[in-house]
Amino acid sequence: MKLDIWVVVVVLVVGWAAALLFSPHVALDGVMYSSVLAISAAALTMTFLTTKVPNFAHGAVMGVGTLTALVLTQRFGISPYLSGLVALPFSAAASVALYYTLLPIYRRGASPIILMMASMAYNVILLGVLNAAADYFGRSWAVFTRGYTLKSADFHIAYIQGLAVAGPLIMVAVAFSLYLFLYRTKLGVALRAAVENEELARSLGIDVDKAFLIAWVVAGLLAGYSGALFTLYFSVEPDTGWMMLANIFAASIVGGLTSVFGAILGAYFMGFVEVPLATWVASAATGEPYLVLQYRPLLPLIAVALSLLVLPRGLTSLARRK
Repeated sequence: MKLDIWVVVVVLVVGWAAALLFSPHVALDGVMYSSVLAISAAALTMTFLTTKVPNFAHGAVMGVGTLTALVLTQRFGISPYLSGLVALPFSAAASVALYYTLLPIYRRGASPIILMMASMAYNVILLGVLNAAADYFGRSWAVFTRGYTLKSADFHIAYIQGLAVAGPLIMVAVAFSLYLFLYRTKLGVALRAAVENEELARSLGIDVDKAFLIAWVVAGLLAGYSGALFTLYFSVEPDTGWMMLANIFAASIVGGLTSVFGAILGAYFMGFVEVPLATWVASAATGEPYLVLQYRPLLPLIAVALSLLVLPRGLTSLARRK
């Protein structure tokens, strides 16, 4: 990467350090939120790279992890960090099912609007299944599946919630794993070639369909696990991922929409903007530092609009400057 993008990273780190000195609570909240958002944004970008269409069912796939964590943690006392792992095959299956739903339409050369509407239809179906399952488990197993948080199930280091430590570590592990996959494996290199030029990749004998399928599997795994981790930060329900979709898109767009690592950087940028602003605006308006606000979702959208005025291709465009 060029020096410019490291300047952005340094600015983000310095900004969080300043927030930590000014308000440790706000800084830790921002770290937790940004870390989970980064995992989800990287997953969304993986699906966009293959079809070049926004995946509006991404939030529903996250809901698989959210519901699994809610049920297993309350029923069996399994930590959300571990119950999120249990959710992985189910969230991957949901992502693969969507891929095979879109694949025939994609092969026929359908317009991006048609593909986007197909993902929205799948989103409605999957959310319906998740909400039906939430009602079943809520009544049969006497667990809370709506408007509930698993913060009490998290570990603590002194007075610091575990997600503030585990979140960045998990995100770094995810980023490193993606780097190894994309740049150090034959399948990852094939995927990058297929994303760059699908027809040329096919002519070179690359199994593009297999490469794209793996991308959707990886995206499903990351989406499901991020959905489970959000139970440690928000009061959640099966629809929470869908309600967070605008924030996830914002992070991916700010990151450039064509780089999973840009999406991670964009998520930390958005967290840097959203969490402190949401807290400080609320403090100015009400005198109380509330984090959950009706107008909080507006803040990342404003940040996206302003950042794209300066960098139309996102933060990763800095790395491409000569």
